[in-house]
Amino acid sequence: MQLNGVWWLVILLVVMMLLYIFAKYRQGSQTDIKSTNKKAASKSNKPLTKLHHTLKNNDTDFNYYLRENHILVSQTKNSVQQKVAMITLDKNKASEIRKLGEVSVLNFDKQPSVERVKEMLNALV
Repeated sequence: MQLNGVWWLVILLVVMMLLYIFAKYRQGSQTDIKSTNKKAASKSNKPLTKLHHTLKNNDTDFNYYLRENHILVSQTKNSVQQKVAMITLDKNKASEIRKLGEVSVLNFDKQPSVERVKEMLNALV
């Protein structure tokens, strides 16, 4: 028995449909893994979350935005929001200030006081 063009087309469409279904199945399982990683990361960053809330409540000169691994600090000048710094908490690195492009990165190895952060941010501006 010989397969003519119509049967080859049907076989090709079935294979493409199976590959599409397999890809959709894989995509769903990968998004579940990503969401569980974000939940685990947010639980592990409790000191960063605590620092964010403390800074947000005690300092009105700057705007603080909590991200997954850092706090983004910005300031509004002449109705333009300008990034000032990023604050990170990393026990494996010493406390330091370094540049990442145009933005300074303030790394702390332990929970800093609000006064210390304000002092460092005012020195940057």
